[in-house]
Amino acid sequence: MPADALIRGWNAKLAAGRGLKPLRVATLCAFNANIDAVKKVSPLEWKRFLSALSKSEAETVERLSSGDYFPLGKVSTKAQATACIAWSIRRGEAAHVAAPPKIIFWLDRAFPNGVKRLGGQAGLMAENLCRLGCKSAVYPLLLSKKQAALFSRGVLYPDASCGRVRLVPVRGSRNSSETKENVVVEFGSDLSARPNRAIFSSGFKRRLCFPTPWAEQKLNELGGLLDACLFSGFHYLKRAAELPPLFAQLDALKQGRQKFSFHCEYVPFEDKRMEAAVLRGLCKRVKSLGLNEVELRELHRALFGSGFDHESVRQQAAAAERVYAELGLQRLHVHNKGYHLVVLGGKRDPRRCVLACLLASDEATFKASGSRKRAKISAYSLGKMREYSADASFLRNGFVERRGHFVVIAPASFVEKPVYTVGLGDIVSSTAFAAEL
Repeated sequence: MPADALIRGWNAKLAAGRGLKPLRVATLCAFNANIDAVKKVSPLEWKRFLSALSKSEAETVERLSSGDYFPLGKVSTKAQATACIAWSIRRGEAAHVAAPPKIIFWLDRAFPNGVKRLGGQAGLMAENLCRLGCKSAVYPLLLSKKQAALFSRGVLYPDASCGRVRLVPVRGSRNSSETKENVVVEFGSDLSARPNRAIFSSGFKRRLCFPTPWAEQKLNELGGLLDACLFSGFHYLKRAAELPPLFAQLDALKQGRQKFSFHCEYVPFEDKRMEAAVLRGLCKRVKSLGLNEVELRELHRALFGSGFDHESVRQQAAAAERVYAELGLQRLHVHNKGYHLVVLGGKRDPRRCVLACLLASDEATFKASGSRKRAKISAYSLGKMREYSADASFLRNGFVERRGHFVVIAPASFVEKPVYTVGLGDIVSSTAFAAEL
């Protein structure tokens, strides 16, 4: 089939994907929400920033930013923080590191122009699902009045203070006087081959679980109000002893219901020793995992001790299948520029998955453009599909059947010069997951 005809066919499927809205499922997103201080950096600002470095600091930046991986999970000096941004700009890849208060404060002052926005995977996913028509609730471990005010009026919050569990407006709720604030240094195509960002995450001292009022019975009640849960924040776990109580709470939420779905949005761990142990234990309960291609490489390295060429569609698909099998998943969604890669359980519907992915990238494109336009499927995306296979049926339908599972590679609409990059992956993952339910 000629390329033009294939592109027309995929844009017709994109229109069908849009028809999945409104989604009308009841969801809970937990555990991390924060406020992002988003700093959009211009080439001139970046040049001035680098020129202020001392000779030894510049040498540190060059050494740390020149490799395929950024070598630090936590930065503690100005030079290390600068190296993280430099690595992200050089590679066109997102970076995510922990940083102490002094570095967060310094970055906030070093880039004075910026805006405060809702951040954290759980917060962003809850906001997105509300906009898509879901009955969307959020449970941040730190919900201050300042944090709650950033959510839309339609987003809900689980409350157990009146003897029974209710979903109440999050804007009128709070469980803490503390607010977690991160700094996000965002850059465009005038600085890098691919617009992206470096995220500097502030400290987090809360235990990753529902607090004392949420006994097993209350979690059973909460689960009865929901169709699915989407989790993020597991990268904050520090000790293996924290896992059993958390897993018991997840079991209480699910109540043994076969059709109750859990999804995890992956974030690289600061403590790499914990990463494999946490993911192996977590995925005995959580059967859907979302991440981008760089994060897939990080996870592959944590599980198997080696990376792969994440720019190769074939190598990426092979790595995704290996991670899928190792963790016993039913769904692994990797979001890339221009295409989706999903490894999907053999009993699931690959056609529905394709439509859900098309809707997901359409929603992310709308956000990336500043809510100004929706893009179409392009020849770039079709080229990525051809890198995997030139089979005519695959190019028309976007999936192939393997032994016991499907590999879905669906095209994704995108914008070349996004206004926003923060949270686009969370929009893609949460939309596709909910649209498959």
